[in-house]
Amino acid sequence: MRAPVGPSTSMRRQPRTPSEESAPETSMPPPPAASAAGSARTSGASGPETGPPPAGPISYERHTADMTRALVDFLAPFLPTDDEYRQKEALRRQLRELARHIHPDAQLLAFGSMANGFALRYSDMDLCCLVPQDGEARTASELVEELGALIRRDTDFTVLSLPHARIPIIKIRRAPASDTPYEVSCDIGFNNKVALENTHLLLTYARLDPPRLRALVLFVKVWAKRRKLNAPFTGTLSSYGYTLLVLFFLMHVKQPAVLPNLQRIPSDTPLTRADVMLDGHNVYFYDNMEALSQWHSDNTESLGELLLDFFRYFSRDFHYVRDAISMRTEGGLVAKETHGWSADFLCIEDPFQRGYNVARTVTKDGLYTIRGEFMRASRLLANRSVRAHQLLAELCTERDDGLTRAPDSATQRHAHARSRSLHRMYPATPDMPPLPSSLPWDAYGPGMSFPPPLFAPPPGAPPPWWPGAPPPPPPPGAPELGYRKSGRSHSESSSDPSGPQQFRLHMQAGESQGPFLSPPGLAGPPSETLVPDFQRLALAGQTPSDYAAWRSETADDDEFSTRDDADDDEVFGMSPDPRPSPLADRRP
Repeated sequence: MRAPVGPSTSMRRQPRTPSEESAPETSMPPPPAASAAGSARTSGASGPETGPPPAGPISYERHTADMTRALVDFLAPFLPTDDEYRQKEALRRQLRELARHIHPDAQLLAFGSMANGFALRYSDMDLCCLVPQDGEARTASELVEELGALIRRDTDFTVLSLPHARIPIIKIRRAPASDTPYEVSCDIGFNNKVALENTHLLLTYARLDPPRLRALVLFVKVWAKRRKLNAPFTGTLSSYGYTLLVLFFLMHVKQPAVLPNLQRIPSDTPLTRADVMLDGHNVYFYDNMEALSQWHSDNTESLGELLLDFFRYFSRDFHYVRDAISMRTEGGLVAKETHGWSADFLCIEDPFQRGYNVARTVTKDGLYTIRGEFMRASRLLANRSVRAHQLLAELCTERDDGLTRAPDSATQRHAHARSRSLHRMYPATPDMPPLPSSLPWDAYGPGMSFPPPLFAPPPGAPPPWWPGAPPPPPPPGAPELGYRKSGRSHSESSSDPSGPQQFRLHMQAGESQGPFLSPPGLAGPPSETLVPDFQRLALAGQTPSDYAAWRSETADDDEFSTRDDADDDEVFGMSPDPRPSPLADRRP
């Protein structure tokens, strides 16, 4: 059972902190002007930046604190409103009724950014139509033509049916109107259950640490759009790809990790391979929100610090020629040759579809441009003599030119980083015990998911409070549970540098969970949103105390060694890089 996370748990700073989005967001508002830098401060933060600019460089601590507050102000106009969520949910229900003319049990479910917590204002919608295949089976192409004709007949949408595309879809669009003052665009596909699981995975991550994860993802998406770096058809990376970059960075680059690796945490109950395989893909991840809401990271870096380090890492430290990002693995990186991706310029493995490179669209010129923009961002944000609001406004200035041509004399030479990363390439996660081949059609919940609030102090939090503020120490006697590949607890092996820290789980009896913002009027509690039925049943009845007791009984077991890495075809045997981490000293 997935318990919702509210401000009282997900925003306390210990700190805890969809398949591919089909199109970049459109009609975004402009970034706030630097002159409006002082507005909309968070509770307990210092006042607006007023007066003359600093006479010289300010301290790193003040610079990153100012950057955190500036990001709060910057993102406010880009967040979807409650009205937008309600309007799009009403549209989803309208289209669902049309889909039920095809089959009375058809479901129309949301996936992508509007359902996973990483949507910007006026984002496009992605919908998946699940049609039971009883009686005479119809192909996706036939379903596209049939539903497209119904939408064209009964609505005022402009409809483009693509039945012969590699993935048959329906693209619909409606111009701005009095009730919706923005263009509504929507793509409808059929029976793409892996995309729904992907959405559920990202939504679970979004609930763990909204002030840092969601804010960082949303800013990177705004930056990529304004710098024209998020158009796969021109040779750059999709918004979904940038989301995975941020998750990889927070999960595998930062030490201690900001986020746990949900695909590496064992299930509370035994699962068979049949339980976790869906359309040939392993879609297992740990989604018990009741237990995850008790998790706290040892990483206390603020949002401003994380933003600076994100751009610094991908501008100079990530090895673009050698490494492929594999978020689901323990180390986060595998060699490109693992999947035969040596010819690809940028490689990001999809969390569930192991042979699918999310960044396959990135060309040589595209990577040259993207990395150049990473370098520009890193240089700009490192300037401590300019106010943070001005830096963010300049960073997201609209870029008019196209891709920068990469040098012809040295193929991929620009992609060789200084390679100072501490990463170790671990064996890939073997197939573990996703969903039964046939699902009940109510296995997924409703579509639009109201994300947790980005910037709000937890109830009763003593001032000052801001995203990234150091938390109070845990109560005396609060048990701590941790996991490492060796099977030792975190407290037993915290000084052992042989492997990356996994996560720490504080079980605090009686800790308030707080509400999760759910769409008014929607059927079903938020805990049922997009959760597979088998997981809901398997995890029913689990409580933090039950979970703590179960983990205590198995604390001495080698949880991760139960996976038979020898049977996997992606095993590596590489030693950790002995060189110091480029992020060990974050102060320029």
